[in-house]
Order: sequence, then structure tokens, then C-alpha cells
Amino acid sequence: MGDVNLSVKLLIVGDVDGKLVLLYNKVEKILKKQPDIDALYCVGDFFGSSIKDKELWNEYSTGLRKVPISTYIMGPTKPELVHFYGSSIEGYELCDNVFYLGISGTWRGAGGLLIAYCSGVDDISATERCRLSQQSTSNLIGNLTCDPIFNGVDLLLTSEWPKGVAKFATPPTSSEVSIATGSPLLVEVVKALLPRYHIASHYGVFYERQPYRNHKVLRETATHSTRFIALGAIGGKDKPFYAFSITPMSKLKRQELCRQPDDVTECPFNDDSTSLQIVTNQSEESKGRMQYFFNETDMKRSKDDHEKESNKRIKSEKTPQECWFCLASSKVERHLVVSVGTHCYMALAKGPLCEDHVLIVPISHHRCGATLSDEVRNEIEVYKTALRRFQQERKKIIVIYERNYKQSHLQLQVIPIPDNRRSTLKQSIIEFCNENRVSLNEYSEDEAIKDSPYFLVEFPDGDRLIARSDSFPLNIGREMIASSTLLDCVNRADWRNCVQSVEEETACSSAFKEEFRRFDFTLNDDDSD
Repeated sequence: MGDVNLSVKLLIVGDVDGKLVLLYNKVEKILKKQPDIDALYCVGDFFGSSIKDKELWNEYSTGLRKVPISTYIMGPTKPELVHFYGSSIEGYELCDNVFYLGISGTWRGAGGLLIAYCSGVDDISATERCRLSQQSTSNLIGNLTCDPIFNGVDLLLTSEWPKGVAKFATPPTSSEVSIATGSPLLVEVVKALLPRYHIASHYGVFYERQPYRNHKVLRETATHSTRFIALGAIGGKDKPFYAFSITPMSKLKRQELCRQPDDVTECPFNDDSTSLQIVTNQSEESKGRMQYFFNETDMKRSKDDHEKESNKRIKSEKTPQECWFCLASSKVERHLVVSVGTHCYMALAKGPLCEDHVLIVPISHHRCGATLSDEVRNEIEVYKTALRRFQQERKKIIVIYERNYKQSHLQLQVIPIPDNRRSTLKQSIIEFCNENRVSLNEYSEDEAIKDSPYFLVEFPDGDRLIARSDSFPLNIGREMIASSTLLDCVNRADWRNCVQSVEEETACSSAFKEEFRRFDFTLNDDDSD
């Protein structure tokens, strides 16, 4: 996502509803781990309506309590909260470190980030100060698009969702929202403003949509994609925070800005009946084949078939709705999930090779490690570090491998082995792979491997070896670790010999979570005591 020295790290929160002490306690813990966060933005209701909420705000506004980070808030969505904002609809500083952005407009954040915001709900019964209006959205669009060189905003903050945003994507799992949820007024805003990130709240639901493209392939000049994220509420059941790094588009080269993610979908707001279609083809063989989550089953991917004459692309690979690894998919065996971060999660392996065999998996749909964004890649590294520390106490080291071949969603297999194998580990793996005609070579971060099959092994010291080929033995990773020179459990090389009952899996998952609790960075400090 651009030069790391040019990137800005932001923290976004959903509805706070007056729970300011809880909010800032959590923020302070986050800042201890990520001190380079530049600012906090609230896309939900910041204030609460109770007498206790008002008294608490008075302690912050008079300086009795300190706000630990620059906090930018949106306008109210409820009439009982209007009095906190005074009579002005323009932005101003409410107290030290808390800034009201205004009803709608733009803001230049750190590093030159272009941020647009639009407060209010699309509800005719809402009072004027709380309603998303045609005038405010039209003014926002007009003020930006009148510039002939305008090509989008870095970040769009809204109270509401745009109507139909989940079309073509994995739908939200909550019954609180549907594909029809949201505002038609905001559809016009996002189509005009082309945000790279669009973050909203209002429904108390966390939802991270697959990125969508903002151009029609083969008919329009390529432009950047949009990521939509909805956040839960502080104190609620869904995730209220989203932290990410972003380089301002003004500092990116066009090629880098317009690079499309692997899991990009069509624009959900494109009503053109001739737009590109996404079709899933599944062979009779694959329909009948038993599938398991968290194993290395042969998941067949066929090549994209470009038909220029009809301007359509038929994509015959698993969609996120069908994917066994997208966390929002109904196919996920959630009893195996042991930790959920912002961008990744960790789960016990189905049919584990050994105790504590886990997978690190991106929450959203990513085919391989070579295509990850910086924030996903960074969180994976945090998980790796936590697992190394966890296993170090058990006098073990971890081997990590990835197979980018005949699979549709990245899974990093993380397997602990006894520390006394450390000195011979690398040579044992190289020799085993050579015997199986898999040639491992030193891997450099600069190598372009996105579009080619590969098998990648990471060692405890961080060294990585890679093999490239048009085909690999599908079970090379497990067989390698199960060999007589490492775990010496050849009978467990086939995961089907290791399948447990759901009850046994659930018990193992609970035990791992309890043992890993001290190392799990996704837990609040209060939860890990």
C-alpha cells in the first residue's frame, strides 16, 4: 500500500453511545501496542442521552478527565443528542482533543489524507439536525467533483450504510441488516466520491465487505477499488474498532493506486444490465466430494475466461459465500476458531498433524500471501510472534508453510516441533522436498509470485524458502513435517487419519484458547487476567 514512511495509521470506532470511559480505556490499551496511530474517528453516535452520560461528558469537557488521542466525531442521529453540539452545523473543537467535524464536508487529515464525511440517518421522521438530507449530500458531491482533476477521496465516513452495498458480496451474517439496508442518497455519494475506504456504523453490526471495483472492465479506464467496513458499538457484541494504515492517493503512483485486489467484486451500485457477471461453475465431481474446513482438500480453480466480444468475464472459482475460510461464510466451522483479530483469525486445524497445529487465515477473501494488503500482512506477523512466544514456553519452535496451488483462500499452516530439532530442521526439509522433486530456493520479498503456483516454508529464524512449479504434491507440507526426521508420525500425514468428533474438536479449541490467552493480542487486558 505504498511507501510505509508515507502511510498514516488511523483508528475508527462505531457507536460509542456515551460510554467514554470504556472507549478511552480500550483506546489506551490499543495505543500501548500501536503508538503510531494518528487519530481516532467516530462514525456512530459519540454521546449518550442519560444523566450519567451528560455528567461524564462534563468531566471531559472541563478537563477533569483527559482524552488520550485526537478524536473526530460526526453529527447526531438522535434528537436527544443535539444539545451536545450547540447551534452550529459547522465543525469546531468541543473540548481538548475532541473535534466535531460538522454535518457534511471534507477534511485534510495527517499526511494530506482527503477525508469526506456525511452525518445523519436517511429517515423522513428524523429531526433536521439528525437527518441525512438531499441538500447535504448534493453539496458534498458538488464541492468535490467541480474540481476537474478530482479522482476520489481516501476515506469516506458516514453514519448510514449505502443501500445495497452487500450486492455481489458475502452478505452480513446479522439478522439486523439485509441486502436492502441503507440509504439511496449515499449510493449517489459513493458513486461520485469513489472512496478508497468507506466506513459506517448505525446498525451495531460489524461487516467487512469484499472490495469492489469502480470501473467497468474493458470499457472504462481502470481506477482504484473501494473497501466498505461497518462497525459495531462500544460494549456491544460486534467488533467496534477498525485500525488500518493508508498512504494518501496523492502520494501513490497510478499503477499502485489502481491495482485490484484478488477478491474484488463488481460495483454493487452499477445498474447497467450489460455489466460484467460473476458466475460460479461447479463440476458434478466437486459437488459430490466431501469438503472439510481447515484441511488441504483439493479446491479446484479454473482459469478466467475473457470474452472480449461480449465484455464479460466468467469467473469459475469459489465465491466468498462458498468459501470454507471466509469468516463471514456460513460454511465456517466456528467451533475451531480460537482468536479473531481485525484482519485475520486463527483456528485449530481440522485433522491436526499434532497438538496445537493451527492456521492463520485472512478474514476476507485473499487467494495467497503475495496479494495481501499491508494491514493484513502486519497482523499475520503479530500472530506469528505470539505463537513463537507461546511455543517457546513449551520448548518448541514453529514451522510455517503456505501452498498457493489448488486452493482459493490463503491458509498459513503453523506446526510446532520440538526445539531439539532446530539445528537439523532446514536441511531435513530441503532433503525431503528434493526427494519429492520439489526444489526449494531462497525467497526474496522483491520476487513477483502473485500469479504463479508456489510452496513457501518459513523457519523459526525468519528465513524462507520457496518452490515454484506448475504442480505440487498436494500433501507435501504435512508429509514433510510428519517425516521421520521431524515429528516422526508418518501415519498422521493424511489428515483423514486424524479427524476428531465435533465434541473433541470443541474441547481442544477451548483448551487452546485458555492456554493461549496470555499471548492473544486480540483480547482486552481485562479479559486476559
